[in-house]
Amino acid sequence: MTWRQTGMLFRVVLLGWLAVAWHAAGSLEARGHPPRLFAPARGVRQEARAPVPGGPVETAESRESSRSVRPNAADPASGFPHYLGLAGIGPDQLGQLTDGTPWRESDEQLMLRILFHLRRLSPRRLEEWTAGRVSGHELAARPGRFRGEVFVVRGQVKEVEALGLSAELRARFEFERYYRCRLAAGPDGRTVLVFALAVPRAWKLGQTMSERGGARAVFLKLASDGSDGSTAVFAAPRVAWYPRNLLGELGMDVGLLDEVPVPEPKGTRLDFDVRRLRLTSRDSEAFYQMLAAVGRARPGQLLRQARRELARSGG
Repeated sequence: MTWRQTGMLFRVVLLGWLAVAWHAAGSLEARGHPPRLFAPARGVRQEARAPVPGGPVETAESRESSRSVRPNAADPASGFPHYLGLAGIGPDQLGQLTDGTPWRESDEQLMLRILFHLRRLSPRRLEEWTAGRVSGHELAARPGRFRGEVFVVRGQVKEVEALGLSAELRARFEFERYYRCRLAAGPDGRTVLVFALAVPRAWKLGQTMSERGGARAVFLKLASDGSDGSTAVFAAPRVAWYPRNLLGELGMDVGLLDEVPVPEPKGTRLDFDVRRLRLTSRDSEAFYQMLAAVGRARPGQLLRQARRELARSGG
């Protein structure tokens, strides 16, 4: 058996196992036993960092994290604006995002603060706070009503640009860069901007593209685009990728696979320590999204797709 055939067989077995696990979890939940595939770690303590002799003394104003709050401190029913308020970004601060004006430096500073707090949220909590979808006409009519709310943004990603931070801002917000993504959203292809902390590695930065994507994003403002129109601006922890393949059609963010370690084959053998297959905080979201995608597949769809892939590879 060739390495390509072995890899294809591994995919079929993996998808089958995921399907069994998904249906088993559903049956447990139906019987009143919520599935608990992985127990939380216990007794884990974070070591405190000792101050560096002669180094700078951190103050409450020197780091954005000094004003951060635990995501669980906010009631899920209260919404994302309430969580921002606990973090020191209340209605007065959000009101500084003036609609109908160009994107300004002060807007960028507030957007970076929101990105900092978004990165602390789990995807599940962000989903709980998502208000759904909103049309461009609704945003244009009452933008102040929707400011600070989380919405689902879907469309064709047309361009992605990486933007770096200064040393001072990197120390304050604890990330080195973010991305400006231009999407054509809605049936009319209205342009929206999404500032995100992560995008799929396969995307070519600074080049024109046309990839299906989306995000759970916070609405910030309607920025003037230099003409009579305006552009909706959002902030998101990541921009998802839904390519035109099986997983993309089933609604999985394939970009999450960037965080999954892939073993390198050695000759015709796959030397890999199975103990490295434990879920971590980096790759768990990809695992659960793949489970959800398998659950959305039609009966026999995965098997038919696997056979087509095997035939295409010459197996």
